[in-house]
Amino acid sequence: MKTEVITYYACSLCGAKSKNEEKIKECESSHIVLGGENDVIKQTFKRSGINTEFPEELVFVLPDNTEICYRHAWTNKNCGRKNQNGQTN
Repeated sequence: MKTEVITYYACSLCGAKSKNEEKIKECESSHIVLGGENDVIKQTFKRSGINTEFPEELVFVLPDNTEICYRHAWTNKNCGRKNQNGQTN
């Protein structure tokens, strides 16, 4: 019986896999990673109601002035946040 070991490299950001290490290095460098020291993060919050401590919107301004905006959407699971009665679901 013959045993072969095949090495696969995986992108640490998206999980893409290849036997070619250079291909994965290119993949990793092609991703834009948010929150670097040169990025600006703008936040907006709800003024009233429940869960006002969490940002409603996050805007990342990248070094090339590209803006990426994320708006939250509550899930049914509520992730431990308090409801209007102050209870955790």
